[in-house]
Amino acid sequence: MHNTVDADLLKKDLEAKLQRLVQEERQAQNRLRDDHPATLYPNFPLQPGEVLPSDMVVSSRDKPAGDGNVSDPLFEVADEQMPLPSLGTRGHPKKCRPVCRFYRRRSGCRDGAACKYCHACIFQEPEPNYIGVAVHKSPFSVAACVQVQFKVQGMQRWSSL
Repeated sequence: MHNTVDADLLKKDLEAKLQRLVQEERQAQNRLRDDHPATLYPNFPLQPGEVLPSDMVVSSRDKPAGDGNVSDPLFEVADEQMPLPSLGTRGHPKKCRPVCRFYRRRSGCRDGAACKYCHACIFQEPEPNYIGVAVHKSPFSVAACVQVQFKVQGMQRWSSL
């Protein structure tokens, strides 16, 4: 009888956990549906050859400040509005979404123009966090390292005889 009570408690516990999991999954699906491009634009996903909607364009407001006669090729922006490569690129470079890790790969981004990540930013792997050689700022610590190095070399010399 003791085993059946434990089994019943275990069953109730598992059912409660399952109900919580189902509820969390429904909430996650609702969040995804609200953030999905199809809810923002009814004609997504785009088919090959289709273009983005006309309201998804880059404006020429990022021109340099000045008299307007500046013709630096780095700051030239076409007067006509250009379509964005993805949904996440809107607001680039100041208010765009995080960078798409797959856009610049050989296989490309599978979501294409419907991708919610920025295709204009360049993804860079984070610098490795290796424990490297310590940088010594005081002359005493450098001298201590040099002394240790000489002692080790001296020990190697003596052991090799």
